[in-house]
Amino acid sequence: MHQYQGARVIVLPHELDLPDRDTVLGQAIPFDRARWIPVLPDAAWWPSELDSCPLVGKWPRVDRRTVFNIPRKADTVEGRRHLLVAALVWGTGTKVQSVHRRAQIFRHSPGTDIATRLDARLKAALDALRKRGTAEAYWALNNKQHIRYLGAAFFTKVLYFAGHESPAGPYRPVILDSVVSRALKDLKAVDVDWPENGWTTDQYRQYLEGVHDLAQRRGVLPDQVEAALFSHGKQLPRLLRAMRGVGHALCASAAARTRSAPTTARSSTCVETGSGLLPRRPPPQGARVRRARRRFPPAAQGPPAKRRAAAVSRPPHCRAELRQVATPTPVNLAVHSTRLPKVQHGREDGGAARERPIGHTEAVR
Repeated sequence: MHQYQGARVIVLPHELDLPDRDTVLGQAIPFDRARWIPVLPDAAWWPSELDSCPLVGKWPRVDRRTVFNIPRKADTVEGRRHLLVAALVWGTGTKVQSVHRRAQIFRHSPGTDIATRLDARLKAALDALRKRGTAEAYWALNNKQHIRYLGAAFFTKVLYFAGHESPAGPYRPVILDSVVSRALKDLKAVDVDWPENGWTTDQYRQYLEGVHDLAQRRGVLPDQVEAALFSHGKQLPRLLRAMRGVGHALCASAAARTRSAPTTARSSTCVETGSGLLPRRPPPQGARVRRARRRFPPAAQGPPAKRRAAAVSRPPHCRAELRQVATPTPVNLAVHSTRLPKVQHGREDGGAARERPIGHTEAVR
């Protein structure tokens, strides 16, 4: 059994706006069956419950209530496979790139290796969930039973659908992804160095304690708190865009005040025309202009005859300097590399840690 370390307790604000249980269970995500079937090892991996999902617009939509019906068969190989696929479909959406990113889980477990690797590890994690609780199941999937390309943002979805309705131990499993992590930071419930992915088991246990504490104080289920955090985190990018819009409005207001300022205060930035004062246009800075300026210094611009006359009129030492070719300065490509930095991604067993770019794409749901 994993030994947990003492850490800071996460305290969520009591006034957090929590949705009702029906709203949580009705959270529906669109999916495209035609994009999933080719990337699965076999068509038998596709759960039949998803075929009965209602069509809303162009795509069918699967909600939490539908996925909760699938873990009832999780004690069989087919049931565990259906649970994994349903959780991935619910958390991914319809984008082709997102579907193929999830499909790497099956692409790196080809052929007979599926039965011995993916199925066995998923079974061991779900057994730990039923017998020893949520934190032990998280530690298993994050370490000894780790499935390649199945990160915490998605395997917590598998644990959530497998054990939230029938918990073992003090905590029900709840989802933790980058959107929820963003909300925790914004609410000042965690430190600024709290990661947006790759959480350790101790960090996930802190999150469980905070969610269950607020759920107990408000008399709701833990997934209602998680859904509220997800909704709060989803709104943060919109708030940033709104703030940028306010900034643009302030800049426009300042420009209007500048146009209405006295002439003496704006003589250097405005030009007088027949229709009044207009802002002076800045000099062109296009690529062609910059190349021309590098090729012909300002004193030597103009028609060819004037350029030759300007060159002749210069002292001999100036003409010699113009003919010199500067030696390019060597550039250290290692220092100026544009590759994203790497971060450790949640491995706690002291083995070779899996690395992942910081700029990864987060889950849709």
